[in-house]
Amino acid sequence: MRILEAAGMAFATHGFEGASMNHILEQAGISKGAAYYYFDDKADLFATVVSHYFQNMFEGGEALMASMTREGFWDQLADVYRATMAQLGEKTWTLGLVRAVYRLPLEAKTLSGIKPLFDTAQRWLEQLVRRGRELGTIRRDLPEDLLLAWMTGLDVVMDRWMAENLTAIDQGIIESVTALSLDMLHRLFDPPAPGEEIDLGDLASRKEQDQ
Repeated sequence: MRILEAAGMAFATHGFEGASMNHILEQAGISKGAAYYYFDDKADLFATVVSHYFQNMFEGGEALMASMTREGFWDQLADVYRATMAQLGEKTWTLGLVRAVYRLPLEAKTLSGIKPLFDTAQRWLEQLVRRGRELGTIRRDLPEDLLLAWMTGLDVVMDRWMAENLTAIDQGIIESVTALSLDMLHRLFDPPAPGEEIDLGDLASRKEQDQ
């Protein structure tokens, strides 16, 4: 639909609050009546746009996890990141859409069309960490929730930085930052040599007692 790209570019440029519904409809060549037949309001349109452009990034997750091997784990993960960045590179303005999502008020991130994306992304990372630990390519001497928090934090920081610096970066910078981020994860998550494991004692049992 023409309205999705027109709205996506408007939200990417002006954010959710700054984007004008009238301007979006004018750019898309769609009447208000037609627009409100499909969308309840601007928030509904925004959620639909975000879902439309980013949902496919998490498709095929289960098949990917099943295909990962001990020897190829990090190369396969690098391919996933490169493919994601390539999608953003085809429409660089979508990074502005990422920025618009991060700048939403906290309560707005629970919009019915947006929250499932955050949940899907989180589940994808959880599956990735578990699969890496199963294969022996991600360290097992540290709690899974700590590893997941590190990976989530790095993803958020990388996405937010690129979105905030949209006008100053190009595809080469995006690829360099992606490669550095993956290298950081690899070094942080690589299983330690025998005898160099970190012993956190009975942390798991203490957590259970606190709950």
